[in-house]
Amino acid sequence: MRTLLTRNRIGTYAVALCLAVFASVALRHGLTTTADLDWPGHMDLYRDIAQARVFLQGNWLGDPYYREQQLWYSPLVPAMVAVAAKVTGIEVHLLYTRLGAYLNLFGIVAFFALVAASYGRHAALAATFAFLFINGLSLPFWATASYSPWLLASQFSQTLFYCCALSYSHALARDQYRWYLLSGCLMGLAFLGHSVPGLVLAIATSLVALRKLMLGGNTTRGRTVTQLLVMGVSAFVLSFPFLYSVFGSYGLGVMNPTPGSWLFLQPAEFFDAVVEISTPLAALGLLWAWRHRREYPANQMFGAICITCLALVAARYTFSQWPLAPLHHFVLYLKAIEAVYFGVGFAAVSTFLSTIVSARIGKPSSAGAFVYWAALAIFVLWIGPKYPPPQGFEEKRGAALAWQWRRDRLAAVDWIESSTNPSDIFLCDDRTALFAVGPAGRYVLAAHEVFTNPYLNWGIRDKRRRRLLGFLESGAEERFREYAARHNVTYVMLDEDRENPDHLLNRKNLTRLSCLQAVFQRGVVTIYRVVQS
Repeated sequence: MRTLLTRNRIGTYAVALCLAVFASVALRHGLTTTADLDWPGHMDLYRDIAQARVFLQGNWLGDPYYREQQLWYSPLVPAMVAVAAKVTGIEVHLLYTRLGAYLNLFGIVAFFALVAASYGRHAALAATFAFLFINGLSLPFWATASYSPWLLASQFSQTLFYCCALSYSHALARDQYRWYLLSGCLMGLAFLGHSVPGLVLAIATSLVALRKLMLGGNTTRGRTVTQLLVMGVSAFVLSFPFLYSVFGSYGLGVMNPTPGSWLFLQPAEFFDAVVEISTPLAALGLLWAWRHRREYPANQMFGAICITCLALVAARYTFSQWPLAPLHHFVLYLKAIEAVYFGVGFAAVSTFLSTIVSARIGKPSSAGAFVYWAALAIFVLWIGPKYPPPQGFEEKRGAALAWQWRRDRLAAVDWIESSTNPSDIFLCDDRTALFAVGPAGRYVLAAHEVFTNPYLNWGIRDKRRRRLLGFLESGAEERFREYAARHNVTYVMLDEDRENPDHLLNRKNLTRLSCLQAVFQRGVVTIYRVVQS
């Protein structure tokens, strides 16, 4: 593959130019989607905004929704946004809306560098084409490895995953401890960014080390164990604050499995959704890589990642009670491996076809270049017009605009920030907690079940909420005051928008109650202060 697709200055410039064009196209669509928005279009980002607001208030190990509870979600991206907000003075929600289009470009570069270091620049360019323009044709953007303009933790953490894999491939090829140390640090950062890439990397590198232990001699075994310890200790030290929170505070005991058990694909739908037009070439690339496995040390790393993701997907379908992340996070890295092997298969097929052409013209290098670039041009003309996939760009932009049109709720967020204390606790419905109270940096009695802490019993909190709402509905003011004081509830927020299926109270029923004082009212949004006497 490398003999016919030769390395020369013109070829290097051509590959670099194409990569720049690919990234520019992605950035242009990303900016078109987000540049004039003030709020994001994806629900997960509102939880992340809440987490960043808690960090900005100085509580670096705090839960975004529950007072006096500990951090449970990967903290790196919210921490980055909180620091950026502190330094620049820009609002957290604005940073979360507009930074993703820029920061996620690093994932494209890191992916290209990983494949280029492993299989050469021509395979890397084809793989990056699949990564950008083919992945996502049949899957939502949050379930596949590609570029996204939204600063989701799972999307941003791809960069750290690919950088760690690149460092680890250097470690395998050069057998130097410094590369294992760097790989461990990047693994720890990846875990802080999102738990899934850290978990996949930890299992995959352990599988590679296990293979070396089984095949090596006594000297090799000792060195392999030391290398694994260097990686493991450095990853542990870097990710310790997060590990301390989820293990030290919660013991990793899942009491609310809903956030991790969501299944967006049933087993019968899995292959239809995952298989795309790139899959046949990816299968050929996998076969080619297996046949030449001794020539490319990175093969064992990519193979271990693939086995890890497949095993985790199978485990998710096997066990109904799933303590880890949702299925789509593992599918994402399967799609990354598919894009890698698409690039390998594309370059291998181009090399094979070039041998046929070179037999006629007698110039192997020219034939290889001609076949490769002609085939890539065909794919670009075929697939390029389908980019970007609307679900991750246009549709999410529409969702963001719909949120921004709710001027009453935006005004409520501003009022909460300016007129309440960071320690206040609100009684409200799920959507109001997610879209208003959390982004304002305040706590709630019960949050949205899907976006709340998996290590706390959501059912108990929801029962408390419903009991308080029942007291208000029945007019039991003294019982409401007593129960609200017991759970430190200081405000009640009501959003009666007809598109809000979660709203739990009628404003007309609350106006006669002396235990509530209306302190904010705009449109269909009302905020009441709890009056204790």
